[in-house]
Amino acid sequence: MLSMADKLKIVGKLIGKQSNVDSEQIYDSMLLLNHEGHKITIKSIANILNCSTRTVHRKMNEQLKQEKNTLNEKI
Repeated sequence: MLSMADKLKIVGKLIGKQSNVDSEQIYDSMLLLNHEGHKITIKSIANILNCSTRTVHRKMNEQLKQEKNTLNEKI
């Protein structure tokens, strides 16, 4: 007999969303926004990548956060 936790894991795998967003795609989106002269925000990155803002927060590492701030200062 499966425990409740095991059942929830199975259900999560079957119906859960899989995000294919990685740090390279986030960086490319940041460069695109900067090139177009737009301020880089988590929401704008999420809109470009067609994902949630939570996904962007989860996938951004410290280096990307610093780069975001650096690019925004240049605008």
